[in-house]
Amino acid sequence: MSSKLRFINIPQHLKQLNVTGTNEGRLDSVSSFLNNQSGSFQQFNKFESLLANLKERKCSLAKMNQQMLFITEFMEQVVFKNIRKISQNNYRIEDYLFQIERLTLRKGHKKNEQVEYSQ
Repeated sequence: MSSKLRFINIPQHLKQLNVTGTNEGRLDSVSSFLNNQSGSFQQFNKFESLLANLKERKCSLAKMNQQMLFITEFMEQVVFKNIRKISQNNYRIEDYLFQIERLTLRKGHKKNEQVEYSQ
């Protein structure tokens, strides 16, 4: 295998390396640059872990949101069912009161007269 140098496009912030001379000199300057940039790499690793953590939290929040929607729908069904029962009971009570009023009027009592009901 022949060792040929490959030239690549160097990003602007890496051009400050001024790599000239032998291959060993170039490698030394690149490794020193990377050692100086290790803090940036650590920050990037922290950023990646934070991003992964946020993605996890997003998934758990989506699950919690789905559970809350289910609970909300269930509670709405329960509340509406109870409201229907209450309104049906109110209609029954109104019907009973109307029947009692009709019966008392049939017995000859006046509408405004107080009637004592025996239990």
